[in-house]
Amino acid sequence: MKILSILIQEQIHRQSKIDGAFLKENLELDTLVQIQI
Repeated sequence: MKILSILIQEQIHRQSKIDGAFLKENLELDTLVQIQI
């Protein structure tokens, strides 16, 4: 489960680099993912 969460976080970080407009939402999702671990 932790491995999956890490992969999700990596994807979110890549997305935020590609589209800065969604940076805030991505960081919020990253926080939610960390809480779920």
